[in-house]
Amino acid sequence: MIFGGMQIPVLSMVWLMRLFKKIIKNYLFFGLGVIFGSVISTFVTYTVFSISHGTPAAAKVLQIQECLEARINK
Repeated sequence: MIFGGMQIPVLSMVWLMRLFKKIIKNYLFFGLGVIFGSVISTFVTYTVFSISHGTPAAAKVLQIQECLEARINK
């Protein structure tokens, strides 16, 4: 088989394709694991803070309640 002006044996191409499939599969599972882990950690953190501090209002968390009240009163 000719590839980019070079002859590569068919067995090497099969081995190369297997290597690419393995690498792609590993990166895909790593990426999915990172996403799944971040979702779980966000949920656990939110749950712990909600239980320990109560559920705060969004304006108080962002400390913009006074600014919002001033804009409403204008």
